[in-house]
Amino acid sequence: GPDEQELELDLGGAVWINYAHQAWKGDDEGRKDDLRFDNLRLALDSTYGDFVMSAQYRFYSFTRALHHAWIGYEFEEDNRVELGISQVPFGILPFASHNFWFNIPYYVGLEDDYDAGIKWHYGAPDNWTLDLAFYLNEEYSDPTDLDRYSVDVVRSDDQQNDERNQINLRLASDWEFSDRAHTDFGISGRYGQLDNRITEKTGDYWAGSLHANAFYGPWNLMLEAMRYEYDPENPAGVDDDLILMGNLGSKRLVASEANIYVGNIAYDFGPVWGPIRRLNCYNDYSYMQKDENSFEDSQINITGCVADMGPFWTWIDLINGKNAWYLNDSETDSGFGPGGTDDWETRFNVSFEWYF
Repeated sequence: GPDEQELELDLGGAVWINYAHQAWKGDDEGRKDDLRFDNLRLALDSTYGDFVMSAQYRFYSFTRALHHAWIGYEFEEDNRVELGISQVPFGILPFASHNFWFNIPYYVGLEDDYDAGIKWHYGAPDNWTLDLAFYLNEEYSDPTDLDRYSVDVVRSDDQQNDERNQINLRLASDWEFSDRAHTDFGISGRYGQLDNRITEKTGDYWAGSLHANAFYGPWNLMLEAMRYEYDPENPAGVDDDLILMGNLGSKRLVASEANIYVGNIAYDFGPVWGPIRRLNCYNDYSYMQKDENSFEDSQINITGCVADMGPFWTWIDLINGKNAWYLNDSETDSGFGPGGTDDWETRFNVSFEWYF
């Protein structure tokens, strides 16, 4: 008879503890230094024959969030369909950064973003990959819920826009130059509708990206240039130069049109000492050039290292940001919108992570 299919189930998770030194905090704003529980994550991965499933939920100290949840079918190796809340195929994958904090694209929904829909991933034998996806809406189908992992257009007060019917296309090709050198060149695009709940009219949005991820022995260079535009159908009196975005329980106004440039370099030292199986050090830089002249441009530069000690990982990052989210900005003084203080702000961050 036919082979007996077996259900395989893998339960896992992580605990993160975070230390932060926030240089800009005054005496009246609480302590500059914090050591606290960051999050507990629970993960579930399963296979049954050619079916695959993956889900992850995170319980943060300050919020909770579904990370992803999809059911898939594998036609053959590197050729599968995922239905549910999956990672949006855009830019350098899986991340356009090496650090714990991510780069500017993450904070405008263009890095490590998850939405609800269907995605086809195909890796051709000759080093081409194609991703084609259709997302009906953001991950919860509720843009008023700010307890989300990835950054999306959210609804609050007079900002009442929904992301709908987003199409994503990503094409990449891996070029091998030698045994030690290869570069993944790619192009990504997305287009979607922006429904306004007040005017009951539909605007739209799009983004495009050119990206390269180059490896030469222990070196890794990431380069990305992207453009995004939101064109909302807001009611009179609502500024079309700003769009409301949110994640992890908070929201901010963001420039509705901008160019973003990313340049990251990393060196992998491999196993350096005792329990450290791999030490990767990096400098990640991103720049956001906003169309609206009165808005201050944004920058983030992160220098750091990550140590892999089996189930235990430690990230040490020095984060310098100018007009950036969570670096001395606020809802009214949004870094990626009009701009925050327009000063360089510094955060020293250490993340202790245990995976099980």
